[in-house]
Amino acid sequence: MADEVASWLTRTALPLSGLTAGVSTADLQPLKGILDGVRVVGLGEANGHITKSRHGGAAPALGQHLHTRYGDAYYALGLLFGSGSFRARRMWPGPWPRPRVSAVVTNRIGPARPGTVEAQLAIANPGNHLVDLRSAVNAPTPVKKWLNGRHGMRNFGAMVPRWMYRFNLSPVSLAEEYDGLA
Repeated sequence: MADEVASWLTRTALPLSGLTAGVSTADLQPLKGILDGVRVVGLGEANGHITKSRHGGAAPALGQHLHTRYGDAYYALGLLFGSGSFRARRMWPGPWPRPRVSAVVTNRIGPARPGTVEAQLAIANPGNHLVDLRSAVNAPTPVKKWLNGRHGMRNFGAMVPRWMYRFNLSPVSLAEEYDGLA
């Protein structure tokens, strides 16, 4: 990542250090300026569902339909994390004679691999923060180029492949698919 991109991310990121699970609307007041005029915020259990385009070039995502219907009143907010855990069902390698459904379990994950969106954001601005990608309209050319480029982003959903979930990456163009990242 170019220094100019890292500098822009550092300057524009809104700290979210006080936000945790179960926040109230009062805790979200810092986001009021960013979300002014927004009617629908896409916030799903998997970023692929809320993206404004086809997730990985596959089937249309819910966010694509919402963006078509609401235009700029739809805000696709991608959720990322550096390391820790998330809850999902694990899939056993197939093929299977019949569907297998496992219990929802905690899946641990270490730091993001170098070059991924998560790793680049962590280097530019460690800690919890929100980056409003819509504000990049007046950003320097290197920032726009980075936001429109293809990057690997970790991809987790309600079901993950057993053992291999740590390596799941989806190619994304941040400016094309999201309005903000937290």
